[in-house]
Amino acid sequence: MIVSSKPEERRHFIETVLAGVSAGVIGLDATGRINLANRSASLLLGADLDSNIGSDIRDFMPEMDGMIERARARPGRLVEDQ
Repeated sequence: MIVSSKPEERRHFIETVLAGVSAGVIGLDATGRINLANRSASLLLGADLDSNIGSDIRDFMPEMDGMIERARARPGRLVEDQ
C-alpha cells in the first residue's frame, strides 16, 4: 500500500479507512482540538463532530481534560483511559 505524503491525500485516506471502523475514533491535535472524527464517534457522542473540526474535545467530553493533560505531560507516549 502506498500512502501519499500530500496532507490532503493522506487525510482523505485516513478518513476513508475510519469510515469503515465501527469504533468511535476522534483525532486530536496537541491542544485537544478535533482534527478528524468518524461517524461512529459522532453517533456515540450525539454530536456532529465533522462540523466541529477545530473545536475543543472538552466542549463535548469535559471528562477528557485529565487525559489530555497527562498526554501533554508525556509527549510521544501512549496515554489510555476508560
